[in-house]
Amino acid sequence: ALSFTDTKPVGGKTVSYAVKAISADPAKYKDAELGTEGKITLPKAMKKPRVKAQKGKKVQVSWKKVKSSTGYVIYISKSKTKGFKAVKTVKKAAAGNVTVKAGAKKGRCYVKVRPYKSVNGKRVWGTYSKTLSVKVKK
Repeated sequence: ALSFTDTKPVGGKTVSYAVKAISADPAKYKDAELGTEGKITLPKAMKKPRVKAQKGKKVQVSWKKVKSSTGYVIYISKSKTKGFKAVKTVKKAAAGNVTVKAGAKKGRCYVKVRPYKSVNGKRVWGTYSKTLSVKVKK
């Protein structure tokens, strides 16, 4: 079983993937014909979501609908550049307004949102939103 993960998807673009077997010994075996090609339109890049601190160490995250997405995942970290953890999955394509725990007791926390599209039971990911900063309230 082989797999491939596109680590730099381009949101809003239609991409094609195909598989071709290539022989390690061309004198002995011929290369296979090009396999079945698959096409998919990736979710567009997110417009800048908004974050607002709420009482009780919570953060309200809101965003506009991303065309061609079927859901979103919200990530939070105490660091601006690393340690992001998925804290909420929203399984609908509409615009969102969700309150989640900040993940920090005090100070700043950082939030990103990522759209996805469900295809044959698997998630195809769009690009992350820009990282947003919010000061946590007690």
